[in-house]
Amino acid sequence: MSFQVTTLAFFFHWYLMEALMLTISLDFAKSMGQSAAMSGFFISVSLVAVLLALAVSKRMVSESNWDQASARTLILGAQVASYVVLLLQAVVTNSAAGCSVATKQALFWLLIGLGQISSFIGALPLVPLMVMWSKFTPHSEKSFWMICTQCARNGGFLVGPGIFAIISLRVKQGEPVAPESLMAWVGASSAKSLMAWVYLSQSMIMQLASILLAMALPKVLPPIKEEDEPEEQTEPGVEELDTQQRQEVVTNMIQYGFERQYQAASIEVSTIMLLEVSYGWSIESCGAVFTVVSSTSLFFAAISAMLMSRKLLSESVVFAGSNLISLVGVIFLFDFGTGAAGLLFADGLVYGCASVSNGIAEGWGSKAAIPDTDFSQEAFRAANYSAVSIARFIAPVIARAMLDFGGRNVYACVLLVMVAMAFATVHSTTKMVW
Repeated sequence: MSFQVTTLAFFFHWYLMEALMLTISLDFAKSMGQSAAMSGFFISVSLVAVLLALAVSKRMVSESNWDQASARTLILGAQVASYVVLLLQAVVTNSAAGCSVATKQALFWLLIGLGQISSFIGALPLVPLMVMWSKFTPHSEKSFWMICTQCARNGGFLVGPGIFAIISLRVKQGEPVAPESLMAWVGASSAKSLMAWVYLSQSMIMQLASILLAMALPKVLPPIKEEDEPEEQTEPGVEELDTQQRQEVVTNMIQYGFERQYQAASIEVSTIMLLEVSYGWSIESCGAVFTVVSSTSLFFAAISAMLMSRKLLSESVVFAGSNLISLVGVIFLFDFGTGAAGLLFADGLVYGCASVSNGIAEGWGSKAAIPDTDFSQEAFRAANYSAVSIARFIAPVIARAMLDFGGRNVYACVLLVMVAMAFATVHSTTKMVW
């Protein structure tokens, strides 16, 4: 139990940091002489380094030849090194305030380079952490804990914009503040105000907490708790399928990771842009309302977990149902004259079901993995996170470019295609256990 909770805290912390940057990214990019599309590029480009880190970390660990001490050291060391680079980013960001446009544009690319370094170091623990998780989490609990992991990720996005809104209102106090300075405060910079130092302390505490969580990882993995009597299953588990079908499940879940994360990343960046640009909302209001949108994922996750735990619905039915709800919800992204209300309703349905469907997908991929093959735990985790990283790399750029040049309906068309593709992937997978 304690290790699973530690894993949840790890992902909560990571997505909280991303959410803090997300709210101010559009204004920050424009203040640095960049376009809206470049603001999406600024958010997503660091994921290129994540891909490289995943390829490296995959070679550093092996499920069949596991070294717990080395994996633990890697996770702890990466946390410390990533924080050092974060501080350097904050100093550079804060120095951009008051500079010329040309200097700002140069610093913008310097920040991208530093972001690549920080992202590479920060992503190194991903594969070791999840292989460690898989080695002593019983198959019967994997889907549940992966749903909880998705909730922790969305929890970071839920809390992040709200925290930023409070910080921004407190720092501004009715006075204009350069976005560069706000960005520095978000990144834990030594800005020239008491509130900046307060937030610096909060950021340092958050980083310290993540280090302590990494230190709490077990030095020796405990054995998997044997289940006395197998629980009655409403359907066959994916681990019971034949080898070819298990390989297909792993492949489908990797593909689904791309499709679903593309949707989530598009909504995260586009909702704030639409509310701010098209409907004239302040960045504080955008951040606060996105907190409400993110909270729908916790609601759907709680309902789904209750239904599955009581055996009222099987995992496959919940998996397919959550994607069907998303398919219906994405229709409301089109501009039928419903304004911001229609946009937020669509976001709530599509984004809200993501925690459930992503959790089941990662749980199924982990259960279907085959040791010592190209479909092993480490191979699945590396490929899955790579697919997620690619999706999160291209989605903000494409989404904001679509909004910039085509408007809300063009953006909605692209997202509709991705939701339909995800539904087809889920259908082809769930029919194996029906």
